[in-house]
Amino acid sequence: MVKKSELRQLLNRELTAAVRRGDLTEESAGIAARIRNLIGRLALTERSLGLTFPLRNEPNLMPLARELIAEGWRAYLPTCALHLPQALVWTEYKPANTGVEGGVEAVSTTDVPEPMPPGFFLDSNGVVAAPPESWPSEPYAPALWLIPGLGFDREGYRLGRGGGYYDRALAFYAATGEITSVGVAFELSLFPEGHSVPRGKYDLPLDYIVTSKEIIAPGSL
Repeated sequence: MVKKSELRQLLNRELTAAVRRGDLTEESAGIAARIRNLIGRLALTERSLGLTFPLRNEPNLMPLARELIAEGWRAYLPTCALHLPQALVWTEYKPANTGVEGGVEAVSTTDVPEPMPPGFFLDSNGVVAAPPESWPSEPYAPALWLIPGLGFDREGYRLGRGGGYYDRALAFYAATGEITSVGVAFELSLFPEGHSVPRGKYDLPLDYIVTSKEIIAPGSL
């Protein structure tokens, strides 16, 4: 059996090479369109979205976030914080052109990769993070999480980058029943039918996987 670490390296190389060739250029927009379709089906507790500022080989969903913010949604970016029981701290993302006050402002374009928002920094995990003075005073999580990864299978399992932050965070908030988790995947990241992501006892399945071509609901399989 291939080790998780070896599989991560392989998928990371393949995704990076695909980005350089331009193979993934149109997929982010297709994924965003499918997410909008999924949103129309969900009964969310509130119009709040959690997503990551994209690494170069991840889907760029920031244009979607800005569109939803303009429609009245609130968007949040996660900061890795394993010293806290919830593992992720969500800080509100407020683009300067929306006219909202407060929060951490960010001005960005639709280019990939996007410019880092002012006030954020790149942490040791390679994640765009907010400084502690911007963190909310109480644990908070948005209703809809868009979660990137290196690989996904049709049972809802995800191969991340090795930190375990999302599994811990999802477990922390699972008791509330108010979180909908959505894996966002390039087609290259979706394992073929019948193949599974290597998983441990703490790995949790996501509610949905969205690619540019389909919405997968593992619980209905």
